[in-house]
Amino acid sequence: MKSPRHCLITLLALSTLFTTQVFAGGSVGFEDQAVPLLKTQPALLQFVQQSLDVAPVGSGVRLGKEFGESTGKRITPFSFEARPKGAAGPFSLLLIVYSPEGVNDNNQGAVTIEIRQLHNPSSKRP
Repeated sequence: MKSPRHCLITLLALSTLFTTQVFAGGSVGFEDQAVPLLKTQPALLQFVQQSLDVAPVGSGVRLGKEFGESTGKRITPFSFEARPKGAAGPFSLLLIVYSPEGVNDNNQGAVTIEIRQLHNPSSKRP
């Protein structure tokens, strides 16, 4: 018979494996995936476009095979590095785009954003 400790370690390993298969990171394009969501809130889109330079690629959650037909779909929140419009240097902000259900669907309710200061701005980005 296996020890309780061995069973616990096995259970933890399996739950970690399952979690990483269900939700994984994935890249998202700002123009392809965030802008269509922001278009549902024209004033918000206008604010972002007039106030920020946003990196063309960010990150979002990618659904795993357990979601059937939705496998591979990216869901919010989407995160993009950004900086004040026209500013030189590295991206110093993080733009986070949320939708109510987490899905990239233009028929959903209000889309919201959050802007955070990056503690260690990337110096690799143009």
